[in-house]
Formats: sequence, structure tokens, C-alpha cells
Amino acid sequence: MHGSGSRKGLFFRIDPRQISAVFLQGLVIEWWQRSIKQREDISALRKDVGEDISALRKDVAEIKLELRYVWDDVKRIDNRLSAQDEQLASLKRLK
Repeated sequence: MHGSGSRKGLFFRIDPRQISAVFLQGLVIEWWQRSIKQREDISALRKDVGEDISALRKDVAEIKLELRYVWDDVKRIDNRLSAQDEQLASLKRLK
């Protein structure tokens, strides 16, 4: 019962001589097509990732520029508050 073509569980025993060249050629072609598809998928993903990285770099540059303006505003506000503190201290001394 363990001869060629008999079934044992989910697996079949196949005599290598029974595998035809056409069957093997079909397997190779199928494998090759899957390989090409996978390479195409990888290339598409690389392109998408590259575009995403470019967009992120642009966003980071814009954020840095905006932060510079925000920091300048913070420094101006700090200078104004320091000047007001000095004026307030001078006024208190005059009283």
C-alpha cells in the first residue's frame, strides 16, 4: 500500500519517474512568474517608501522653519516681559 500513488495521510508518494518534463516546466514557469510579481511588488513598495521619505523630509524642513519663527516670537515676548519687569521694579522704587 506504500507504493507509488498510494495515499498516506495528506501526503502522496510520487515516483520521480512519474513526474513529466511538462509538469516540471509548468512548476518552473509558475515559480518564475511569482518571482517576477514579487520583484515588481518590491519595486513598487520601494518607490512608495521613497516618495514618503521625500514628503517627510519636506515636512521636517517646513517644521524647522516654522519653529525658528516661533522661537523668535518667544524671545521677543521674553524680552518684552523682562522690560516690563524692569519698569515695574523702577515704578515700585519711586513710590
